[in-house]
Amino acid sequence: MSDETLQRLQIPLDSLSAMGLERPTDWTVRQHLRFLAAEQLLDGETVEAYLECYQRTRFGGGASAGHSGAVLEALTGEIDALSQLEAGELDEIIERMARPPVPDATIPTPVQARNPRADYPDEALLDPPETGDEESSDTPRKNPRWTNPWIVTAAFLLWTPLVLIAGYRWADPIGNILATYRGEEAVSASWDNNVRQQLTAARDQAAADPQNAVLWTQYALFALRHGRTSDAIVAYRHVVSLEPNNAEALNNLAWLMLTADDHFVRDPIQGLELAERAYAIEASPHITDTLAEAAYQNGDYARAVTLEEDALSRVERGRSFYEVQLEKFRLAAGGTGLEGRPDEGAE
Repeated sequence: MSDETLQRLQIPLDSLSAMGLERPTDWTVRQHLRFLAAEQLLDGETVEAYLECYQRTRFGGGASAGHSGAVLEALTGEIDALSQLEAGELDEIIERMARPPVPDATIPTPVQARNPRADYPDEALLDPPETGDEESSDTPRKNPRWTNPWIVTAAFLLWTPLVLIAGYRWADPIGNILATYRGEEAVSASWDNNVRQQLTAARDQAAADPQNAVLWTQYALFALRHGRTSDAIVAYRHVVSLEPNNAEALNNLAWLMLTADDHFVRDPIQGLELAERAYAIEASPHITDTLAEAAYQNGDYARAVTLEEDALSRVERGRSFYEVQLEKFRLAAGGTGLEGRPDEGAE
């Protein structure tokens, strides 16, 4: 919207106000100018052309400068002619403007303006919505078909037996599904409770004989088999304290310290220390693999590759796991320095 054009379009309205023909606060600009046209003070065609330019400039679309200029010139000339009238000739019209307007085909019924500003009226002031007694298209209407009590009663009598038949027909399948779900839920709860009881029994049995490494190893294996890593670590620590040269216990504890999902439990540095101790006692392939994993997690990729190649060379069954491990270590070693360790300054 051009502010300059809008200010020019405001000039005729200001001129009318200066003559005492200002727009009443509860009238729109359209009602005001059409009233003056109905009183034959202004030309009707000029008024309509001005209103079109005003609306296009104020609310979008834009009127051409030449067109708006011509309309302004015509309307300004008519208003200048009014200023030549004697003072008393406009008093009767000014008095009628102070009264509530009478609606007719020429002057639309005034509506309460949302924003009664004389200078820059908003869209409601310029072009109020049409009013009438006709029902709005947005008004919800009742469906007479469903207000008839006989139709409602017939629908109820029809659907009731259908619902009963469907319920009887599908009662068994639905019941079976619910029973199966509840049965599986009960089995799962029973299994969890059974595992918890067995774990508690194994722990109590080991605790009753704290010097029995076999019982503590069984407790550790049972806990590990059921995902209780923390319990397994506690049990293996006790086994290692009882048997410091137990390579399997050292290896299993090292592997848990290297691979535990709980980051509060996982400790690669301690895992490397335990793996070194186990490897010094027994250099079997699976213990060698644990040491290779520990070296890898501590950044010694070259040693991890060497250890894993040695382990793979001595494995006859289950080679795929060792091959995957070796590939992982080799990929890591490919991005390191000449010594096989991380480059200086690398993160």
